[in-house]
Amino acid sequence: MHDSEESKIVRFVSGLRREIQAIVELYEYSSLEKLVHLAIKVESQVLKKTTFKNTHIFGLKHASLVIA
Repeated sequence: MHDSEESKIVRFVSGLRREIQAIVELYEYSSLEKLVHLAIKVESQVLKKTTFKNTHIFGLKHASLVIA
């Protein structure tokens, strides 16, 4: 069974965490490959933000735990 590029994109986006979905859906992308790269960048930024928040909330200099 061969899925269309569009159906693969829909399945991929539906499998993302909600916070990443919400950000990814704000951008335009022309292929699944570009979407995957965008999602990776977004996830990286979300993780950095979460790590930063946790570091400052708990007063730690280096966060050893990232809450995803």
